[in-house]
Amino acid sequence: MIKNINISNIAIIDNLEINFSKGFNVITGESGSGKSILIKSIEYLKGKKFNKDDLRKNTDSASINSVINIDNKDYFLERRISKNYVSTFYINNIKTNFDKYTQLLKNAIDIHNQNDHQDLLDKSLHIQYLDGFSDNSLLLNQIDSVYVECQKNKKMLSDLLKQKEEYKSKKELYQFQNEELSKIELTEDIEVELMSKYQLLFNSKKIKESISVTKSKLNDDLSDNNVSSQISNAIKNIEDIVDYSKEFKTINSRLESLLIEANDISFDLENLENDIVFDSNKLKDYEEKIAFINHIKSKYGPTIKDVIHHKESLKDQIIKSKNFDKEISDLELKINVLENNLIKLCEKISNARKKMKPLIESAIKQKLLSLDLNSAEIKFEIISDKSFLSNSGYDKCEIFIRTNKGEDFKPLSYIASGGEISRIMLAIKLSLQDKFNFNSLVFDEVDVGISGSTASKIGDALNELSKFSQVLCVTHLPQIASKTNDSHYKIFKVDTEHRIIAKVEELDEESKINEIARLLSNEEITSDSIKQASNMMKN
Repeated sequence: MIKNINISNIAIIDNLEINFSKGFNVITGESGSGKSILIKSIEYLKGKKFNKDDLRKNTDSASINSVINIDNKDYFLERRISKNYVSTFYINNIKTNFDKYTQLLKNAIDIHNQNDHQDLLDKSLHIQYLDGFSDNSLLLNQIDSVYVECQKNKKMLSDLLKQKEEYKSKKELYQFQNEELSKIELTEDIEVELMSKYQLLFNSKKIKESISVTKSKLNDDLSDNNVSSQISNAIKNIEDIVDYSKEFKTINSRLESLLIEANDISFDLENLENDIVFDSNKLKDYEEKIAFINHIKSKYGPTIKDVIHHKESLKDQIIKSKNFDKEISDLELKINVLENNLIKLCEKISNARKKMKPLIESAIKQKLLSLDLNSAEIKFEIISDKSFLSNSGYDKCEIFIRTNKGEDFKPLSYIASGGEISRIMLAIKLSLQDKFNFNSLVFDEVDVGISGSTASKIGDALNELSKFSQVLCVTHLPQIASKTNDSHYKIFKVDTEHRIIAKVEELDEESKINEIARLLSNEEITSDSIKQASNMMKN
């Protein structure tokens, strides 16, 4: 529902604001007063390409903004047009892209004029009318759910088949790399460990010499000048005075500890010395392993951690490849089950559509009769194609019409008369009004080529439709204007000092009568036309 609209700098509109009511909104005015510009502005608000000739002369920019209720939530929508005719779009004061903006408004406003009946002429929507009348919402939800699940699994299958093909082309490479990286047990510390062992073995002669000298300094049986002997002598000397002070006892204990530590070091050095045995083969092995580590780092690294990660991913690929056939088989089976379920649901809704088809055709025909299209007949043509599965079934539907007895049924797009299209559209929507949410319906020139009782019937139809959907109607016929019990707006021109601008006012009861009288008497209001207008509003 369009709650209000504010238009700035479009054609003869300087600044125009209208607050619309929920029901039947009538808009009248003299020719050239700005009614068409109002409708065009609503089209611009919805996203229609801006005509540069509509930018008000001597202005830098134009804008249309509106508060629109969509699914019980208010949105502030705005389109700004720069002097370079570049449009920017806003939702709740936040700049957004064109697609997101127009998608939000797609079903919020339905515009009908002489040249634009997009909703009615869009064949993809025809099946929605049939489903709306048939109340197939539960079945459609089930179909959509199964269809989405089916498509999801088909995508998974497609991805899996691609992965399998990719693996087949890389199988030998994966196996070679895995074998190469399996030649050595990789750990994050392997480089440090290998280098330590290599350095120890490579420098074994030097190490053994250093150990030997160190041992002799610590504990050489042939010398009284070694560390252990010196500490032993020190202990003997201090023992003579330990009874004189507890500090001397402490020092004596520490010297004894030094002696033990020196002997332990000497013992450990001897063990280490015995362990270090130069082995040229082992040294060569360490050299080859270090070279191999550097090789795989340059190939899969740069770090050993990266190499390990690559090896793990290779294992995952190889393990996964072994499960390809099973996963593919499982998915194919699942898809087959889903498709069978989908076909069953599609058959169910197709039968429901075909069963309901004559009922909706009859209902619309009755509405056509009420709109003075006495010879008109409508037909919903359903084509079922089980190879064409969608989230709405396997049916395609198109509405056909014949307006005169004896003629062939033709697609709606073949109807030349804008007035006939308008009445056909009204008949369809009147038949569906209690089952389908049409949001805001905008009618411009719906009264073209009609008058008298037909116009009155269209007015009644619009009024009836407004009980379920907001209706905005631009008209020049008093028979239609008099039918609203809600809001009536008059657009008129004001000649200012520099230019002509369009203004709008919401009419009170008296003003409504005067405006309808003007429409009745072709601009000149008379006492008879006022009386007639008053009577029309009462009926």
